[in-house]
Amino acid sequence: MCVNVEQIGKRFLENRGLYFDGLTCFYKVSDVGSQEPKVGGSGDSPTVAELYYLPFAPSPSCSQPDLAAHILQFIDTRGMLTLLASDAFQTNGDAMISKGKNFYFADYSSGGKLLYFPWDRDSSLSNGSINGSVYIMSGNYGVTVLTVPELRAKYNSIFQDLLCGPWSAERLIAFLD
Repeated sequence: MCVNVEQIGKRFLENRGLYFDGLTCFYKVSDVGSQEPKVGGSGDSPTVAELYYLPFAPSPSCSQPDLAAHILQFIDTRGMLTLLASDAFQTNGDAMISKGKNFYFADYSSGGKLLYFPWDRDSSLSNGSINGSVYIMSGNYGVTVLTVPELRAKYNSIFQDLLCGPWSAERLIAFLD
């Protein structure tokens, strides 16, 4: 079996029409509390500065606003919740939902919403826990985001859609066959 994984970076964004010169900031979160700018300069983008509270900042400098409204305003919520669902489905103990790490995100100073991208999935597929909860509550994202009723309801809906669609037993078995 051969796997050719595309490196996530500026070219990755360009290939998908998601890079805009001078307007795109791209960050890598490879460890808890690290937010390394990869594209767009060394300072925080406007949205990153706006989201300087848990779970988005390791040591928050401002108090948390109405999380549901704030997240809907600044983040592609469906994308973020789908990534959390994917982490939970795979019981990935080294991911965004469980530890707040191993993902990228793109921010747009033109007013676009923050987009999330998975990365480093080597701890996926059960990580020793077959019957794990889909509400992994050990990381800041799981604890902070999934305790907000509106966001948890959206997460549940996304998870259900995936279980009845691409993650259904029939589709997974057909793919494996």
